[in-house]
Amino acid sequence: MGKEFYEAVNKSNIEPYVSVIIPAYNEEGVIESNLSRVAEFLSRYLGPNKAFEIIVVDDGSSDATGEIINRLAIEREYLIALHHPRNVGRGRAMRSGFHKANGQFIFTLDADLSYAPDHIAKLLPPLEKGQADVVLASAYHAQGRVSNVPFCRALTSRLGNWLLSLSLGGELKTVTCLVRGYTKEVIESLELFSDDKEIHLEIIQKARMFGYKIIEVPAELKWRSNKRTKGKKGLSLGDFREMASRHLFFNFLFRPSMLIWLPILILGIVFVTLSVMIVIGYQHILAQQPMDTGWLRFYFALREHIIFAKISYFVWGLCLLLLFQFTSLVFIAKQSNHHYQETFSFLSRLNKKIKDIKDKK
Repeated sequence: MGKEFYEAVNKSNIEPYVSVIIPAYNEEGVIESNLSRVAEFLSRYLGPNKAFEIIVVDDGSSDATGEIINRLAIEREYLIALHHPRNVGRGRAMRSGFHKANGQFIFTLDADLSYAPDHIAKLLPPLEKGQADVVLASAYHAQGRVSNVPFCRALTSRLGNWLLSLSLGGELKTVTCLVRGYTKEVIESLELFSDDKEIHLEIIQKARMFGYKIIEVPAELKWRSNKRTKGKKGLSLGDFREMASRHLFFNFLFRPSMLIWLPILILGIVFVTLSVMIVIGYQHILAQQPMDTGWLRFYFALREHIIFAKISYFVWGLCLLLLFQFTSLVFIAKQSNHHYQETFSFLSRLNKKIKDIKDKK
């Protein structure tokens, strides 16, 4: 049903209402059945009056994924197959899909459908009603669910999202998930550069710069144990370390002041602790000074205490100096970040106007 309807829509040159982008890497075991699931859901959910397209981006797969989606693209006119000559990362695959998408609303899904396609039914309504410009599927939402996921992987993901969310104000619970919905305006406005999974953070950061509204909807992440490929697949410890470092680097690139708050916190604790110790020690020595010396007893007590605890005074003074310097760096970082946001916003809008002029010609 979905195929015949969409072929009729395509032949009458009606633009798609919805575009679904699916990056794929070594998914030969599940790609055909999963694409059928997505198409069947879209046909049923959108009905006969709204068209859709599914854009599959083969990111340099070493198995038969590319051949399968090429065959399906010939058989099914709603399907568009894109290929990268080598594996360059999820971010590049998403960017290729965004460039090709023509729908009014654009969605991204995992090729293994660890988030079922019916999540689109939760992502689309807020976009249609103008309640949001970007909608995130969140398994870590208060009403979200995680099932059949290995404990260590789930724990690492949850902690990672919590840490990255802190730099975004802590409002969002899931910031690294691929499953999202966008208005076409958002995709056309943002100039994206990331080649790998840090693109999820880049989109959120840049969408906020433009003032786009971002919301989350509860989702269910369900681990799929299906045999997806006979080629190499999965995330090694080395790959995980590299991905985590890229996420953190990208995060601090946009919010450099977050990197400075940690030493400020440590220095602040040391400074307060030493201050208390110095005051207590000074009072003890002051109590031993003769009362007939008058106000000089405070000076003599201070001099004696400095000589007795000179290392503590040195460290206390050093902490005070470093606190001042790091606090100054926070203001400088915020000013630099503000300047970057203004420059990026200006250049992005200028680039969009140039594209619009070219399109009119």
